[in-house]
Amino acid sequence: MKKILLAVFLMVGFTGFVVLGDDAKGGDKDSKKQEQQFKAGDTGTLTGTIEKIDGGKVTIKDGDKSTTVLPKYVKGSPDKDIMAKVAKFKVGDKVKVEWVADKEHQRIKSIEKAD
Repeated sequence: MKKILLAVFLMVGFTGFVVLGDDAKGGDKDSKKQEQQFKAGDTGTLTGTIEKIDGGKVTIKDGDKSTTVLPKYVKGSPDKDIMAKVAKFKVGDKVKVEWVADKEHQRIKSIEKAD
């Protein structure tokens, strides 16, 4: 009987810890989606300095704001032309990016060196 109570206590305590842990981390994925300021189909231009490049994923800093953009997809794969252009840049380069939003990300339509 003591083993059963101990098992139940540990399970309930552990579950409570996991739930509290998730709340303490700042919520769920839906709250992140609410932070996005664009809708699918929206377009825009971003000019700033490259902070990070990870494959085709580029993080650009413009003033106090950092934005991550990804290459647009063509037939289920990242656009090879955009990937080749991104590969020519390095961290610290100033760039101008034209983007289009899909359901989840801002996608690079074009990227060029900015003056």
